[in-house]
Amino acid sequence: MDEPGEPTGLLHEGARALVQNALPPLSRQERTDAIRSALAKLARLGVTSYAEPGLGPGGDGIMRGALGTETLDVYRRLLADGELTARLGVLLLPGGMASTAEEFTRGLTALTDSGDADPRRLAIHGVKIFADGVVPNRTAWMHEPYVGGCGSLCVGGETDAQRVAEIEAMIRHAHAAGYQLGVHVTGDRVSTPSRTLSPRP
Repeated sequence: MDEPGEPTGLLHEGARALVQNALPPLSRQERTDAIRSALAKLARLGVTSYAEPGLGPGGDGIMRGALGTETLDVYRRLLADGELTARLGVLLLPGGMASTAEEFTRGLTALTDSGDADPRRLAIHGVKIFADGVVPNRTAWMHEPYVGGCGSLCVGGETDAQRVAEIEAMIRHAHAAGYQLGVHVTGDRVSTPSRTLSPRP
């Protein structure tokens, strides 16, 4: 909304999900065609490897499911068929924004590596966790509040203490399962718990 309160047509963070959830998910063929097109363009540019910074159940509701589990399945099929022409590194995305540690654990269990992919061509590098949002949308978790708002951790929980406990449980579970972490951290306040917890025991 602009200053007089009129809608601008721009949707941020949670409001964007209202529209995304109304759109049909990408079909398997749409995903396959998009990846093939990207691989062809990368080959023309001489790019031999790239990263997918989050694929899994946590992405099923993002961008029509483009970051979802089925996209990872398509990559595995393309590899099996000899069509994955670049090396790919993936961070698994077991939970999305506002997910709980329990949902994260279920998602990670569902993403257990099938073991049939050649890690030289398709490698699982770790697990992605969204700790907070971004500064322009006032959703990054900061020590000093924004004018007219305050960001927070974007995991389940009603209070800061509950959300910190949730993200701590996610980090511990990922480490116990043997994964490295890729934690999306933007705000200065979230860096303290994630820095403390990230070293693997």
